Order: sequence, then structure tokens, then C-alpha cells
Amino acid sequence: MGERIRGSDFSEDVVLLMGGLADMEVKAEVGEHEVVAVHVGDEAAVDIDAIPDKQFKGHVVAVERTRRSRTRHAPR
Repeated sequence: MGERIRGSDFSEDVVLLMGGLADMEVKAEVGEHEVVAVHVGDEAAVDIDAIPDKQFKGHVVAVERTRRSRTRHAPR
């Protein structure tokens, strides 16, 4: 479900509601040469710096094939 985080032991005021960690979503940037090998349904493994001894398993649910372009305008 999640965790309720209170301001102090003496207060019942909830200052933050943490979501459960059973379902997480990761958005990652993949280089243009590697993204061609990534497909919906592929298995994925995620390492998190804050939890170094655990690797999370998952799968790819979407691949966005967009590119960022920089345009330069010629001075007038």
C-alpha cells in the first residue's frame, strides 16, 4: 500500500504519503545506437544507487522513438 510519514511522534499530521514499492516505473534514456535493440516485452534489470545490494527485475512497456533536434536560426 504505502507508508504514512508524520511530522513527529507527537503529531498525527501526515506530511508525506509514500507510494508502495511493489510497482515502480523507470524512465531511461538510451543511446540512438542501442535503442534499436530494445523492444516492448524485453526483460529489464534496474540497479539503484541507494540500494546497492538489490537488483530490480522488470520489463519494457514502451519505447519512444523520438529524437531531440537542435535548430539554429541564421541571423537576419
